Parts: sequence; structure tokens; C-alpha cells
Amino acid sequence: MNSKSNTVNTTIPRMINIHFLLYLIFTKLSPEDDLFLPQSHSHDMTPRYFAGDALGFISIAPFQTLQISNGGILRLLKTIHHGGSTYRKFLSLYPEVRCEPLDSLYFLRTSLNAFDRSLLHDLLFCYGWRESNWGALLAALAPAPEYRAMLEDRRPSLPYASRIVDLALAACGHPVPEQLVEHQHLLTSIRSMLDELPAARIPLRPSLNAAMESQYIREAEHIRNIYRMHGTDAAKKQMTQGVIGYYGMSHRLWVANGGRAYQPK
Repeated sequence: MNSKSNTVNTTIPRMINIHFLLYLIFTKLSPEDDLFLPQSHSHDMTPRYFAGDALGFISIAPFQTLQISNGGILRLLKTIHHGGSTYRKFLSLYPEVRCEPLDSLYFLRTSLNAFDRSLLHDLLFCYGWRESNWGALLAALAPAPEYRAMLEDRRPSLPYASRIVDLALAACGHPVPEQLVEHQHLLTSIRSMLDELPAARIPLRPSLNAAMESQYIREAEHIRNIYRMHGTDAAKKQMTQGVIGYYGMSHRLWVANGGRAYQPK
């Protein structure tokens, strides 16, 4: 166990870095290129939140998204539940005291602090199956009736994670499938453990609108020219300005600066 005197973490533990920004500037990825997202659902694929913020949780997940699959979800829930049950007395001491076996619960609490309808939409419909699995797990842990339509829409295209989607639907009001009763009991207990951890809303930056995308394209071309003429250092300095600078700063720095909306100059 580690003793700390810091305040509640209200930022995503990891954010995009300079390499990701360079990738964004010098390449253009179509949403359909590598994400293998099915096109049969009725929800649009326009992200509500900036991808770097929305996906920051998954990048350092203490357990693999593969474990949320039909074959691994029960084992995953049992593991989280066992750690929480064994060391539950330390939950109320967080964040001053951290207990390693509770890391999964800490991580889930942080993720849920940012979770809402818009983030669920992004995880289910804007990325790939890993993000969809994660979104379904969060919906199962923090259910709301308004999530049902999205979960029902995504379920047919997640055949290897249908159990976690069914658990999320059950938490949102659907009947609990007989084969998932044990899973449901574990989820209920895990929810009560998560309630003992401090909840502090984590803001996320919105995705770029049309005007910001146009500005981004102009800035990217300007940075390319600076890179060709003056090199990497000059280009990196320019990347702290404008739309690229706003979305290029770490989530922690953005929150520390007040979590303000982008203001064009």
C-alpha cells in the first residue's frame, strides 16, 4: 500500500503526446480505415468528445479489453470483486492511501467520473470493438434507462461481448438472463464498492466542429511549411498555438487551466 496526501484525481491518467500530434498533422485517417466498425446501426459515428480524452482511460487499463469478452467477463468480475472484498476497509482511505489490489476499482471509479451518455455513444459507435466492450462495462456499472437504445443497437455487432452488453441492458431495466445471474450479483456488489470511492466529475473536451476542423487544416499546412523550412523545434513551438495547441495539451494541463472551451483568436 502507498500513502499519499494528494487530492482526488480529476484527470485522465494519460493523454496524447507529441508523436500522436505529429501523426494527426502529417496523415489523414478515414474513420473506416482501421477501426472495423459495423455500418448497420442507426446511430451516427460523429464523436461527441475529443478522441484523445475519450480514449485516454483505455490506454492504461489494468486489465485487457479482451477480458470483457464472453469467455472472460465472469473471471474479470470475480477478480475485481475478490480484491475489493478482501481490502474493502482501505476504500474509504483513498486517495491518501492506495492499495494495489484495489487498482482496478480505482481505475473504474476514475473512468466512471467521466462517463455519461455522450461518452457511451462515442465508445459504442465511433471506434472499435475494444472501446465498445469498455463502454458496455461502464454502462453496466453506472446504468441509466437512456442507455438502453444505444446498447440494443450495438449488441448485434458485438457477438463476442454479448454478455457484458446483456448485463448492461439488465442493469438498465431489461430482465437478467438466467445464465448471467452470478455475473449480475458480482456487478451489484462491485457497484457498492465503487460508491465508497470519491466521485469527482472529470470534464472532457468536445470533438472538433466544422469551423475548428477547417482551422486545424490551415494550421497543419502552416506547420508543415515551418517544418520544411525551419525544422522540428520551430514546428513543435507552433504546435502550441490555435486549435492544434488546444487539443495538443495534455488533459491534466487543460483541467489545470480551468477546462475552458476553445476560444478562437
